[in-house]
Amino acid sequence: MQDGKKDINEHSRTVAKVSRVTIIANTALALLKAAAGIIGHSSAMLADAAHTFSDLFASVAVLIGVYISDHVRSNNKERFRNKIEGTISVLLSLLLIYLAVEIGAGGAVTIISGAYKNVEAPTLLPLAAALVSIVTKEALYKYSIKNAQRADSVVLRAIAWHNRTDALVTVGSLVGILGARFGYLIFDPAASIVISFLVMKAAFEIFADAVRTLKNSR
Repeated sequence: MQDGKKDINEHSRTVAKVSRVTIIANTALALLKAAAGIIGHSSAMLADAAHTFSDLFASVAVLIGVYISDHVRSNNKERFRNKIEGTISVLLSLLLIYLAVEIGAGGAVTIISGAYKNVEAPTLLPLAAALVSIVTKEALYKYSIKNAQRADSVVLRAIAWHNRTDALVTVGSLVGILGARFGYLIFDPAASIVISFLVMKAAFEIFADAVRTLKNSR
């Protein structure tokens, strides 16, 4: 019984530790991307920043979930913890779906209306921000997935893949920004549409994993 309680406490500490690291990193990256998108005239980078902000909110939600599962009395702590994690992961997936629709719709409207023709080409600042983000997010993915496997945590797997998706999203931003800088201004909003599909794919994978966890915790 004591070992089981120790395992649960260790799980909670691991989830909380990874969440805190992710919160700090995503706060810095989201602010960097938002500033780079605004100052550097890049809608793709602004869409990227929105996705990173969702990472930040997700990690905060996970920390809240850990606190709740640790302080609510239950006859089966592990089952209760899985329900909390599964529920948070479902909410995270729904947030990602919403962001994907918003990002994709924004890019589509920009292209259809022809508004991209009147926009300045992105500067080098969004490019620099993209490179910093790709390296950082890939490092966060490896850190998160390693801890997710160690703690056997569905919510940490969701955070890990959220980080990997953000890195892929930023690769899309990088391509769009480069294209726009070479005179193909349509590349920037087009990158937003590609990003939306990547985010949507990750959202459905997280949702499916969360549903499985909730079913197993009944």
